[in-house]
Amino acid sequence: FVRSFVRSFVRSFVRSFVRSFVRSFVRSFVRSFVRSFVRSFVRSFVRSFVRSFVRSFVRSFVRSFVRSFVRSFVRSFVRSFVRSFVRSFVRSFVRSFVRSFVRSFVRSFVRSFVRSFVRSFVRSFVRSFVRSFVRSFVRSFVRSFVRSFVRSFVRSFVRSFVRSFVRSFVRSFVRSFVRSFVRSFTRSLARSLARA
Repeated sequence: FVRSFVRSFVRSFVRSFVRSFVRSFVRSFVRSFVRSFVRSFVRSFVRSFVRSFVRSFVRSFVRSFVRSFVRSFVRSFVRSFVRSFVRSFVRSFVRSFVRSFVRSFVRSFVRSFVRSFVRSFVRSFVRSFVRSFVRSFVRSFVRSFVRSFVRSFVRSFVRSFVRSFVRSFVRSFVRSFVRSFVRSFTRSLARSLARA
């Protein structure tokens, strides 16, 4: 009688304890695991999607913007430069030529004409050439320098940011997961022991 009673009592106690412990442990573990997994999956998916979308959008936008800007700028610059150069050069040349021709013809045709023509032509040509060369050189140099500097800076910044961010994210995720798992496990153990 005592043996049968002990056996039945032990069986019922063990069954109830094992069932309650397994249920509570499975529930808490599944909840914590599902929560942490869903959170990490959603975060990583959203971040990767946003990064890829932003990168593709920025690349296409920058390409189209640069193309349109370069085309419009080159057209407007070339047109304005040619017009201003022709106007200024032709006007100054014609004015100086007429004045020098009249003066040289009145005073001394050969000397004054040759001197004034050479001076005006050289001055206007050198000024216009130097201005156009300096402007184009400075603009091209500034563009290339700014582009190379921005590219190198953005690459180094993105690399360091991604490395630090991935390290901190992995550490925080592992810590939170381990803490939640340990807490849920200890709580389920404590509850099952308290019930028993």
